[in-house]
Amino acid sequence: MKLSGKYSGISLNHFLRDADRALTALDAFMEGGSFEAEALKIYTLNIHSVKSLLRSVGEMELSHVAASLEQAGRSADIKTIKTESEQFLVRLREIVKALKSEAAEKEAEGGGEIREDLAFLRVQLAAIQTACETYNKRDAENAIEALGKRPCSKQTKTFLSEIDLHILRGDFEDAARLAKKASAARGK
Repeated sequence: MKLSGKYSGISLNHFLRDADRALTALDAFMEGGSFEAEALKIYTLNIHSVKSLLRSVGEMELSHVAASLEQAGRSADIKTIKTESEQFLVRLREIVKALKSEAAEKEAEGGGEIREDLAFLRVQLAAIQTACETYNKRDAENAIEALGKRPCSKQTKTFLSEIDLHILRGDFEDAARLAKKASAARGK
């Protein structure tokens, strides 16, 4: 599987991190065998997340399967969940494995020093900081996405992943502090 080039390393890293989390939760659900309301809710939330992740990397066919499984979870259609989830998870693991391999190749190819656009980086980090200070998740994610479309050093990717994780958890104060720290580390 090859990405078309329109997906940045940071987006790919986010996909892989979030897909791994969802796979862990979905595997636990399938192994647990409990189809109680709370377990179904967790299943449905994770399938919903995977559906969006798959769209983000252009895997529309499997995203449609995820949409069907999401509906099955919402309507407590245990038969569909039991019969279709395992094959879905197999295909999802194949995609994750292929993308991990591609990410490793991409990183190995980049081997040398990456030249970042520091002015653009500082502007976007300031935008992330401001967005987080005002609890504006959409603007923060847009700035992270804009940075992900540009070449980024490993240090910047690490900062962005950590910021994104704080935003995902709703910890906007720490995300803002980390954006400020990242900007300072880049010579603001």
